[in-house]
Amino acid sequence: MKNILIGLAGHIDHGKTTLIQNLTGVNTDSLPEEKKRGMTIDIGFTELNLDGTSIGIIDVPGHEKFIKNMTAGITGINFVIMVIACNDGVMPQTIEHFEIVNLLGVKNGIIVLTKKDISTELQYHNTLTQCKQYFKNTFLENKIFVIDKNDLSTYGSLKSFIAREISYVFLNDSNNFRLNVDRVFSIKGFGTIVTGTIISGKVAVNDVLTLYPKNLQIRVKNIQHHNKDVNFLESGQRCALNISDVDKNDITRGDVLATTNSLYTSDKIDVLFTLLPHIKKIKTNHRIRINIGTDEIIGRIIFHDKNYICGGESALAHLILESSLTGTFHDIGIVRNFTPVYTIGNIKILNITSNMNKRYDNNYFSFLKQLCSDNSDEIVSSLLLYYNMLSESEILKFINFKELDIIYKLLSNNIIIKLDKRYIHIKTYYKLLDNLKTYLEKYHIANHLESGIDKATLKTACFSLFTIKEFNEFLNYYSTLESISISNDKISLKSFKVRLNKEEKKMKEVIFSIYKNNKFNLIPFDKIILTQTDIRLFREMHKYMLENDFIVELKNNNYILKGFLKESIKIISDYFASNSTLTLSQGRQLLNCDRDSVILILEYLDKLKITKKLDNYRVLNK
Repeated sequence: MKNILIGLAGHIDHGKTTLIQNLTGVNTDSLPEEKKRGMTIDIGFTELNLDGTSIGIIDVPGHEKFIKNMTAGITGINFVIMVIACNDGVMPQTIEHFEIVNLLGVKNGIIVLTKKDISTELQYHNTLTQCKQYFKNTFLENKIFVIDKNDLSTYGSLKSFIAREISYVFLNDSNNFRLNVDRVFSIKGFGTIVTGTIISGKVAVNDVLTLYPKNLQIRVKNIQHHNKDVNFLESGQRCALNISDVDKNDITRGDVLATTNSLYTSDKIDVLFTLLPHIKKIKTNHRIRINIGTDEIIGRIIFHDKNYICGGESALAHLILESSLTGTFHDIGIVRNFTPVYTIGNIKILNITSNMNKRYDNNYFSFLKQLCSDNSDEIVSSLLLYYNMLSESEILKFINFKELDIIYKLLSNNIIIKLDKRYIHIKTYYKLLDNLKTYLEKYHIANHLESGIDKATLKTACFSLFTIKEFNEFLNYYSTLESISISNDKISLKSFKVRLNKEEKKMKEVIFSIYKNNKFNLIPFDKIILTQTDIRLFREMHKYMLENDFIVELKNNNYILKGFLKESIKIISDYFASNSTLTLSQGRQLLNCDRDSVILILEYLDKLKITKKLDNYRVLNK
């Protein structure tokens, strides 16, 4: 079933409450003071069912003193009915209410003219002309319906008119559950009750939610919709929730019940601010009131790139608030002057996690501009380009989505890449790849004898923000493998080859000769190097020969030619073909070497699991 929430707005005493009563049979003025004064002070609620569409109706106060309550009630509506009395015409609160509705992004609605029965023909025609002129080029243009209190059939016709117009309302709710608390009370035997309009998502009995900004965990014990128990409700419906684990004194109007970990709470927020056309100008650091959801927060607005803006203009701004605001990406708030109190514009939240980057930081400024977009693909792309790497939960929380469709779409279009549990933008990937190539080019020049850089060293140097698994997946991504080579945990450019100059080739032969002449009689590296004149070159070439398997380190800087190591293995293996044990003395005779050398060779064979030491002899490791 389609759930529509209609808000009735308009000037005081223009007949909003009477209109609802004749449509639904319910008087939404529930407070004794409201009934006594004949005016709506707080928000009134009822429902209407039209052709399978569940319609919640909100009656908001029309008096200028209660605009704060009006904005609390109008939040979350899909459709507005602007009520205008024929005998009064368009009045100050008519204009302010319509401004607020526009600022909140409502795009559907109608105008209902009331009190025709007590108006003159001149008053009626003047009001009709006035409405056509004022609402021209708005979503209310040519959507005027006139009701007559003395002709009840006009209310039936109005229902049909509403049913037709709400069929054009598009509902798309893929977000987490969220309810702005507008009332809280307790009932003996039941406990704490909160009421509000479900702004997004669904709620069911036994759901565990979080109360913001206090960050309290609560459980939903029972749900009521217009005095009837239900198992669940969804976006656009009024509800009363009986909740556990919290006292009514811990909750106030303005608090928010939502899916755990879906909202942010902050007193420093970056926004897009739009000033109403008829407001001359406001300067940076202007003191304001923000009405968002059912809450009102006082603070100051600081423009990112200018000192003031004029009527009708929009600007990126930073809010410094006197208390924390609960919200999320692209939430809309009404901005009112601190004193005297009147509406001046609206905000669209861009970054509620802001810590106020430098006021003129061009990179951050550009990022905020991109966040103004209504295109989800562009927004997620901008997030990843700015923050470099984000997890699914971080992305979805920032944009207040619960579905992964947007991420899957970007993955399938090769706009983003998944590395383990986090994502990067394809542009970031290629930037990192270019940085990697540049780093390797410099490394190869400075270390031209090395086959490549050690993976651990490279990660520390270029990918410190990556986990080990992310780093490995980056290296193994197919585009990376087109240009780099990975071998034995060494990374190099595929185009790189080790090339020895004359001096290096000569030193290689020197080292080879030293180990060849000594064969199985091992001489520690520290002693060999003392015989050399070019120590630096000797060290470099010795390292090169070790990395390229010309020589093998047995233990403690004692090396042997790889060919001789293979020969020693064959000699020992052949010995065991006809013998069951081998002593050190026998090993010395077989390899014709000193005692220290045979110990090092046999211990290395133990390490390779070719032999195994038992007491003072060795056996073949089978």
